[in-house]
Amino acid sequence: MPIGTLKKQMESESAKKKLIDRIHPGAIYLLHAVSKTNAKILGEFIDETVKKNYQFTVD
Repeated sequence: MPIGTLKKQMESESAKKKLIDRIHPGAIYLLHAVSKTNAKILGEFIDETVKKNYQFTVD
């Protein structure tokens, strides 16, 4: 589920909605820090996911 290329980034709200709408058990999210959009929405995405009673594991 690409959020955009480095040159053409999705708007932050659109990207966040796209991720949040697709939350499901067992999902794996790969967000790159070089993406300004991903870096901007990461905290809000984590907060929304936790509100939906999901947990994160970092290995």
